[in-house]
Amino acid sequence: MTSTSPPTAWARSERDSEVVAHAPAGRRGQGRPLIAGEDVAPLALLALAWLAAILIIDPRGSMVFIDDWAYRRSAAELALTGTFAPHPWSAANILGHTVWGAAFVRVLGDQPMAYTASTLVLGYLGGAALYLWLRQVGTGRALALFAAGCLLANPIYLALSVTFMTDVPYAAVQTLALLLLGTALASGRPLLAAAGWVVAVFALSWRQVALAIPLAMAVARLVTAPRRLTVLGLAILPVLAFLVLQRGYEASLAAAGIIPLQFNFNAEEIGQLLRGPVARLAVTAALGIVYALLYLGLFGLPVIIIAYAAMARGLGRRALALHGAVAAATAGIAGLLFFVFGDPMPLWGDVFGRWGLGPDHHHPEPPFAWSVGLTLASAAGGFMGLSVLILRLVQVWRGDRRDAVIIHLTLAFAVGLALYAPIPVMPSRFDRYILPILPCLFLVLLAVPRGEPSFTPRRAGPLAVALACLTLAAFAGWAIAGTHDYVATSRARQAGLDQALALGEPRERINAGWVLNGRDLYGQIGTPRGTTSVGSWHGDPAIVVDVLRYNGYETLIRIPVSRMIPWRGRHDGSVLVQRRRPGVGTLIGPPSYDELKLPAFGLADEPPPPR
Repeated sequence: MTSTSPPTAWARSERDSEVVAHAPAGRRGQGRPLIAGEDVAPLALLALAWLAAILIIDPRGSMVFIDDWAYRRSAAELALTGTFAPHPWSAANILGHTVWGAAFVRVLGDQPMAYTASTLVLGYLGGAALYLWLRQVGTGRALALFAAGCLLANPIYLALSVTFMTDVPYAAVQTLALLLLGTALASGRPLLAAAGWVVAVFALSWRQVALAIPLAMAVARLVTAPRRLTVLGLAILPVLAFLVLQRGYEASLAAAGIIPLQFNFNAEEIGQLLRGPVARLAVTAALGIVYALLYLGLFGLPVIIIAYAAMARGLGRRALALHGAVAAATAGIAGLLFFVFGDPMPLWGDVFGRWGLGPDHHHPEPPFAWSVGLTLASAAGGFMGLSVLILRLVQVWRGDRRDAVIIHLTLAFAVGLALYAPIPVMPSRFDRYILPILPCLFLVLLAVPRGEPSFTPRRAGPLAVALACLTLAAFAGWAIAGTHDYVATSRARQAGLDQALALGEPRERINAGWVLNGRDLYGQIGTPRGTTSVGSWHGDPAIVVDVLRYNGYETLIRIPVSRMIPWRGRHDGSVLVQRRRPGVGTLIGPPSYDELKLPAFGLADEPPPPR
C-alpha cells in the first residue's frame, strides 16, 4: 500500500538518512560521524528550547526536592573537605553524582543554583544524546528532534532537572553510553567502544541499575554476531567486570563504615516480596505491569502516535482489527481504574501529581474531565505503544542481523526490558523510575529495520503528525507550568520556615514538610531509617509551615505563591505559617490520610473550591 500524502519535512530528512542507516554492521559507522554538520542546527534549536523553558521556570533559589537534600550534603562535603561520605539516606551508588555536583559547588559555591545547574547541563545532554542515537538509526533530523523534545518536555524529566536528584543525570549518562556502545558495535570502531564503556562505568557510579548496560550489550552481541567463543567472551566479560566493580564499591563502603542505611533498599524490598506469599507476588506484579504500561503510554504518547499511525498504514485493512483491540483494551483498563479500583491516573506518586507537579499537589483534586482524559490517554498510549513494540520484535526476529539498525534495536530492547523488569515487583514504586526507559522506548518506536518500508514513521500522515505535535505542546506547557509552580512553592516554603524560626521556636518544633525536615533534622529527631510515619524527623510541632491549614492552628503569616496552574486545593494555595493554639493536644508529624478525618488532628474543614 502506497501513501498518497505529501511527504512531511521529517519524512524527507528520514528518507535521506536511510541508506547510511541500513548499511551492514562494521561499515555503516565509518560513513556517518556521531555528529554531522547537518545536526548542529537541530541541537542548537534543542538547546534554545531548553534555555527558554528554564527562563520561564526561573529555578533561582530552588530548594530541596524529595531526597536531593541528602545528595547535596554529600556533594558539599566532597567539594569543601575532599571527603566522600554518602549520606545515610542515599539508596543509589551516587559516587558519580557526588563528584559531578561537587565540581559545580567548587565553581559556584555551596548554593542551590550550583546543584540545579549541574542537573540542567546533564538534562540537555540526555536530549542531545537521544537525538544523535536516533540519527544513527536513520531517523530524520525533524523526527529525531521531535523525539528529543518529547524527552525534555516530559513533566517528570523537566521537574527533576531543576533538582539534584539522580534520575535525570543517570538517564542522560545512560543514553550517552548506549549511543557510543551501540554505534561502536554496529560500526566496529574500538575508540568509540572504549569511550562508551568509560561512560557506562560512570553511569554505574551513579546508580546500580547501570548493570543493565553490559547485560544488554551481551544480548546484542549474542543475537547479532556469529556464534563463536570470542563473541561469547566479549559478551560475558563486561558483565563480570561490572559486577566486580559494584561489589568492590560496596566492599569499600563497608570497610570505611559508611554504607548508607537506605543503600539498596529496593533490592531488599523485592527480596522480601519474592520470599513472601505467591498470591501477593502475583497481584503486585500484575498491577505493576499494567501501571508501568500506563505511564510509558502517557509519557511516550507523542512518539507513540507517530509510530502507531505509520504501523496502521503499513497494515492496511488489517489495522481495523488492531484499532478495535486497542479501543477495547483502553476502555477495559479505564473502566477497571474508575469503577473497580476507584483510582484513575496518575497512580504513582513523587513527581507527577493529580493536579500539578511535586508533592505539594497530592491534595488538590483535579477536574473530573482531566482525570478521565489522562486515564484514557495513558491506556490508549500504552496499548498502541505495546502493539508497535510487538511488531518491532517480529521485525528484529526476522530481520538481517547484520543490519546496523537491528543492533541498535536489540540494545535498546534489552536495556529497556532490564530496567522495566524490576518495576512491577517493587513494593515502593515511583513515577520517576520510568525515565531511563524512555530513550530506549523512543528509539524502538522510531527505528525500522531494513526491508520494512511499509512501516517507516514517514508514513504516519499529516493528521497523526499534527496530533502528535499538539500532544507534545500540551506536555511542554504542563511541564513548564507545573515545574514553575513547584519551584515557586518551594521558595515560599523556605521563606515560611525562615520566618517561623524568627518567631523563636527551635527547629525541631517546626514541621516544615517532610523534605525540609529531613534536610535540617535527619539523625537528630525521629527514626534514622527515615519512615514517613508519625514522629519522623521532627518533634511535637508548635509551628507548621504548609500550603494546607491545620485544625487547632492559627495562621500567623501568609506567603502568596504565584502559580501558572490554577490552584484547586484548600484556601488560595499560599504557604501558611501556623502556630498551635493553646490547649490543643500533642500532634506529632503531619496528618496522615486517616488522620485527615479526625477534627483534632486533621486539616481545617473548609468547603472545596468551586468546580
